[in-house]
Amino acid sequence: MGDLSFHVRTFVPGCADGPEMEAREALLKARDYAVSLITSRRELVSMNHAIMARDVASYFVFRDEPIQTLEVVVRYCRCLVQCALIADLLELEWEAMP
Repeated sequence: MGDLSFHVRTFVPGCADGPEMEAREALLKARDYAVSLITSRRELVSMNHAIMARDVASYFVFRDEPIQTLEVVVRYCRCLVQCALIADLLELEWEAMP
């Protein structure tokens, strides 16, 4: 059992191995990555996307939700993290414009 699965099983004892565990682990990873983005970004739009990803992942990771819902939330959080990164790139491009 990995560190993340141990963490999941602590708060969701009935979590099944397979897709449900994978989704919950992905939400933990998305949450942690979003936190690292929040602390390293200076662009407000980028930071807001990262904050939303963290909040959504934190809200759903230990909730009793069907696997379909968890999978949609994982996709949503990944998109928010991507938006945060893209917003940061755009800010760099805008700064480089004469």
